[in-house]
Amino acid sequence: MMMENKPESDEMESNPVVPQGQEGIPDYSQGYQIVITCKPDGYTVSGPSPLPQVEPAEESEEVDLTTALKHVIAITKENPLDGSDHAQFDAGYAGE
Repeated sequence: MMMENKPESDEMESNPVVPQGQEGIPDYSQGYQIVITCKPDGYTVSGPSPLPQVEPAEESEEVDLTTALKHVIAITKENPLDGSDHAQFDAGYAGE
């Protein structure tokens, strides 16, 4: 897994400034986001960054970290990026 500390998109750069706690350390006590970018040649992880100040478009369920990671793994299995039609067919067939 390749890790990157730089934001990948303009969206992340437009987030508000991170609240500073004591000694200039960011205060993430109200929460933060971690972004996982899936690419055909691997993954990048960036963050933490402040939570966006917009309302989510759809309802989301709050879960523990283990369950959240299971959701991430399931999403990546359901949406393969290897580019082969056969792999995408198999993923779709397995999802039924």
